[in-house]
Amino acid sequence: MPLVSDTAYPRLEPAPSPAEVVRFTPTLAEIAFVHRRTRQPGPRLALLVLLKTFQRLGYFIPLGQVPTPVVEHVAIHVPGLASPGAALAGYETSTYRSRLTGLVRDFVGVSAFGRRAHHVAQAASVEAAHACEDVADIINAAIEELVRQRFELPAFGTLVKLATAARATVNRGYHRRIADALPVGVRQRLNALLVLPPGQARTAWDRVKTEPKRPTPRNMRDFLRHLDWLRAQGAGTAVFTIIPTAKARSFAAEARTLTANGMAEMVEPKRLALMAALLQGQIARTLDDLADMFVRQMQRMHARAKEALAVHQLQQLEHTGGLIALLRATVLACRGDEPPEQRLAAVETLLLPDADAILERCAAYATTTDHGHIPFLSRLYRGHRRMFLNFLVAVLLVSTSQDRTLEQAIAFLLKHRAARSLTLRVGDEDAEAQGPGPEARRSVPASTCPSCRHRGGRWSPARRAVTRRR
Repeated sequence: MPLVSDTAYPRLEPAPSPAEVVRFTPTLAEIAFVHRRTRQPGPRLALLVLLKTFQRLGYFIPLGQVPTPVVEHVAIHVPGLASPGAALAGYETSTYRSRLTGLVRDFVGVSAFGRRAHHVAQAASVEAAHACEDVADIINAAIEELVRQRFELPAFGTLVKLATAARATVNRGYHRRIADALPVGVRQRLNALLVLPPGQARTAWDRVKTEPKRPTPRNMRDFLRHLDWLRAQGAGTAVFTIIPTAKARSFAAEARTLTANGMAEMVEPKRLALMAALLQGQIARTLDDLADMFVRQMQRMHARAKEALAVHQLQQLEHTGGLIALLRATVLACRGDEPPEQRLAAVETLLLPDADAILERCAAYATTTDHGHIPFLSRLYRGHRRMFLNFLVAVLLVSTSQDRTLEQAIAFLLKHRAARSLTLRVGDEDAEAQGPGPEARRSVPASTCPSCRHRGGRWSPARRAVTRRR
């Protein structure tokens, strides 16, 4: 049950601030109205206090609950009062209060809360309950409609009862619609989750609510299998297109708190609706957990590759210094005063005896310079390749922009995931029918992706076949 403070239901502060008290200052028209309707100081104060508090709240409260600063501030405008508190005594239990409240309603132009107002609040609550699950939001919708149609607000408990009943009625309708949309096989499969298998200590319903573990490769493999199992048990997303997302989340949250015995005691439409909602929610949650595990594994691999690069750079300091010394000696030999033939011979003397080793050192240095830590990822990736590919199969990655190159690269990777040759022959049927020609075949470096336009020029799947190195 929501608290009054959780809703828009107006209320008075027990100790209002001076700025709040000033808001209760009566206007000249209100003072004139009070003087026309009453003759004595006591009734005038009571009527003026009821009028100002009703304008602030939209309902009447006992005069004894009005904060003393408010009463004293209003009493300034009523001459002839000896004691404001004593002047209000006795009006709560007298029939005179009913007459004063009627005068206030007529002056403000508001109808009392009766059968018609009850119907208005009920209809507003039912309409809000179709999209809202929180009782406080439904109460706010009913308050807004009552104020719009100029009705007095009822007691807060009345609004709570109306909102709770409206939500229950709407949810029962959603339960029936979801249950009716489920095929017979899905219903049987969902009910079987609550049955305790012979020799087992837990039902499959407990397995549905499995929480993710640490993002290790082993746990990621287990969660991929868990995702496949959840999808096999679930009812799909089509059945939830008939209800708002907030309702599906609420049904899933309720189902998560219930045991198999608690679910079995429910009526069948509600049980099936809650189970289907939780399964769908768990599938979405498992996808998020898998994505988080995948990102963490990739971050860990890159961190280890950077560490390997740092170690490699330390190990290559000696070779790098040797290359720099060799370069210096070569430049000095080229700048000498000797004839060109002698200078060329001096350069050949420096380079040719160890040419192969020099080229290997330069290639190793260029690899780490051009690509950073990327070359060190291959040996780390080798042990996770199957798991990562299974993740890409299980989790559909969609670009958030119009750039679809990464989606094309993933599709290309998955299409050839089972290939074991050193090169891949790719191309469309038209290119294959034309046969390999000078324009239909080209060699693409291993780091080039069919969707990229760098390091291999433009790639046209409609006109070219490429030989791609894995």
